[in-house]
Amino acid sequence: MQPPSLCAFFTPQFHCHILIYVLAPVTILAYIAFYYFVQLPYRFLIAAFDAFYPIYVFVGATSILAVLIGFSAKWITVQVQESLERPLQSPDQATSSGPQALPRPPAYSQSATSVT
Repeated sequence: MQPPSLCAFFTPQFHCHILIYVLAPVTILAYIAFYYFVQLPYRFLIAAFDAFYPIYVFVGATSILAVLIGFSAKWITVQVQESLERPLQSPDQATSSGPQALPRPPAYSQSATSVT
C-alpha cells in the first residue's frame, strides 16, 4: 500500500471538510441567532395572534354592526325630519304633479313692530 500523495490534499473533498470545520462556529452562531431573533419571535407572534383571534373577530363584527346601525339611525332621523317639515295639504289642493308647499306668511317689517 502506498502512502497518499501530496496531490490528495488538493482534492475537492478535502477542501470541503476543511471548510466545514473552519466555518462550523460561524454556522452554529448563525443558526442560534436565527432561532432567537427570527424563529422564536415569529412563533410568539403566531401564538399571540391565535389567542386573540376570537376577540379580533368579535370587535370587528361589532364595529361593522355599529356603523350599520348608526347610518340607518341617521337615515331614519332624516326621513322623519323631512316628513315633519313638509306642510300638510288639503285634498282640494293636491294635484297630480305631487305635493306643493303652502305659501308662507309675509315677514314682519321692523317699522311695523317698533313703537316710537
